Amino acid sequence: VVQLRYSATTDGAIELAAGDTEVEVPVTEGDGTAFVYVTGAVSYLRLATTDAATVVCTDDITVGLPQPAEW
Repeated sequence: VVQLRYSATTDGAIELAAGDTEVEVPVTEGDGTAFVYVTGAVSYLRLATTDAATVVCTDDITVGLPQPAEW
């Protein structure tokens, strides 16, 4: 699973490639979090916006298996 925290200038989408997965992920204007299930070993992560008018910034990406939250 890839967890991507982002800030987007407009509603739009990003293309995410990781492991054996290439998928279009919707993003909403403002701050948000996206979770993407990926398959295969992840040795790289590629992000690209699908529209030049949409700017997406991130500095918080987590890749790994989901873990239960502590109560």
